[in-house]
Amino acid sequence: MIDLKILGYHSAQRYTIRQTVVAAQRVLRTEYPELKIAITELKDWIHIEEYTPVLSAPSLVVDEKLVCGKVSIKGRGTRLVEKCIN
Repeated sequence: MIDLKILGYHSAQRYTIRQTVVAAQRVLRTEYPELKIAITELKDWIHIEEYTPVLSAPSLVVDEKLVCGKVSIKGRGTRLVEKCIN
């Protein structure tokens, strides 16, 4: 199980990252059919500051590690999740 947290103060930012993560999940499930990913969205600045002091840019946390401040490219999102599998 991979635990992903999408951090973003604005819903549009979280939506963009969620779409990227869901697309990456679809791609990776063809290679890893048993892949399980838990996706949580954090929008409260108090919780976001537990991972990063930057509130203006969306971020992605994978298994409690901040891995990216911007995840807007589908291929990059796939690579980030795939690194956690291997």
